[in-house]
Amino acid sequence: MKAKRGAKSPRSMKRPIKGNASLNLPSSKRRPAQWDISKVEVVPRDRKVSPPPQTEAAESKNDFAYLINSLKSSSRQWLEIRDQSAKEKIITYHINKFRESGIVIKKDPRMYAAMIDNMFANNSKIAANPINRVLQIVAIIEYDFDNGRDKDMMARKVMGEKAYLDNKRRLGL
Repeated sequence: MKAKRGAKSPRSMKRPIKGNASLNLPSSKRRPAQWDISKVEVVPRDRKVSPPPQTEAAESKNDFAYLINSLKSSSRQWLEIRDQSAKEKIITYHINKFRESGIVIKKDPRMYAAMIDNMFANNSKIAANPINRVLQIVAIIEYDFDNGRDKDMMARKVMGEKAYLDNKRRLGL
C-alpha cells in the first residue's frame, strides 16, 4: 500500500527533544540541573532601571573615540590638545591602523607628535588635513613610511625637488 502524497513517514517525523541527552552535547555544554538565581534582581515592569555609572576608564575611552573621530576630517582639534600622552596615543592608534593595512611605521610616536606640533607651528594650513594624512606626510619625510614603494619617489612627490634635496641632506642620506 502506497503512502499518501505529503504524508510523513515515521523516520522523517521530528521527535521532541527531552532533556539534554538527545542534544548530543558534551557534558560541559549541557544545562545544569538547577539555575542559580540567588543573584538575579527582579525588577517590576513599571520601574525603570538606570544604567550603572560610567567609570573613568569608560569616560576616557569615550573621549578618545570622540577625539579620533574629530581628527578624521581635520587636524584643527590637535592644536587644542595640551596633554602630550594623549597625542602619543592618537599617533599610536594611527600607526596601528596603518599596520593593519600593511604599512609599517617604525619610529617612536613621541617623535611624531613633536614633529606634527612643529609642523603646525610653522604652517597652520596643514591642520586642514586629517591627522592620519599628516602622520603619513611626516613619516614619508622621515623615510619611515614603508608601504613597499620607493621612499625617494614618495618624498620627492610630497615635498618637491628643492625640499626633497634639503631633507636628504638633513637626514644624511
